Amino acid sequence: NRPKLLKLKDIDIVILAGGAGTRLRDAVSDRPKALALVGGRPFLAHLMDWLVAQGGRRIFVSTCHMAEQIHAFVAGAAYNGIDVQCIEEPEPAGTAGAVRHVATELRHFPVLVMNGDSVADINLNDCLKAHVRSGAPASVVCARTEAPRDFGTIEIGAEGCIVGFHEKKAGQQSPAFVNAGFYFFEEDMIRYIQRTQGPSLEHDIFATAPRGYLHAITGDFDFLDIGVPSRYRQAEV
Repeated sequence: NRPKLLKLKDIDIVILAGGAGTRLRDAVSDRPKALALVGGRPFLAHLMDWLVAQGGRRIFVSTCHMAEQIHAFVAGAAYNGIDVQCIEEPEPAGTAGAVRHVATELRHFPVLVMNGDSVADINLNDCLKAHVRSGAPASVVCARTEAPRDFGTIEIGAEGCIVGFHEKKAGQQSPAFVNAGFYFFEEDMIRYIQRTQGPSLEHDIFATAPRGYLHAITGDFDFLDIGVPSRYRQAEV
């Protein structure tokens, strides 16, 4: 039985940190992307601090590429009262594959699933409240941006229902909503991911989900992912 007013402390959190970071390789080659140094600290340290400050208490870190480095970081971090576990994939299987691999460990729904290279100026408890209010099997946190040329865009229909995903367009200057890399999944969505083929949450799962499955949590907020050298340098600044 879920509490009437869910908070981040009540749910499981999954950080997807298993990617090879191919696009970032020229800037960061000796460590996994989640451990890229920002302000002299691993990016994952900033991310964990941000989650704990908002109430996160049960966190799974999904690993694969250079997994031993992330495991060593988590083992050496001091997060008193926080349950942090690393779940290593036997082989790279994409973001959807990572969710399938960790699914048997999940107990407290909805689950917050998030990219391990992204952070945003958002209140996750407010986002959780908006997801629960929607009644949808899944919610995608979407940021409004003035020039989404580096990102694919999301088409949102009536009552916040996501109705389409569109590939990035070079030179696009008109405002649009983009995927900020934070998702809330109910058990129904986890089961849908488990029975649907393909490695990518964005391309194989979201793009084929039945209409009404995906709700958009929208806002005008800053977000940053360090997945490419230009944005990594921005994070360092």
